[in-house]
Amino acid sequence: MKPTERILWAVGIVLVDFFAFAVPLTAFVAAYILIVRPIWFKDFVSKLYGTS
Repeated sequence: MKPTERILWAVGIVLVDFFAFAVPLTAFVAAYILIVRPIWFKDFVSKLYGTS
C-alpha cells in the first residue's frame, strides 16, 4: 500500500468516526425541550429558581 493510500484511509476513518460518534446531544435535548415543552423541565426550572 502506498503512503498516499494509507493517508487517505486514515483520513477517511477519522472522518467516519467523527461524523458517526460526534453527535451533538445537547442540541438534540434543547430542540426536544423547545418543541415538546415537557412538564418535567418546567418543574426543574421552578425548583432551580425557587418559584412555583
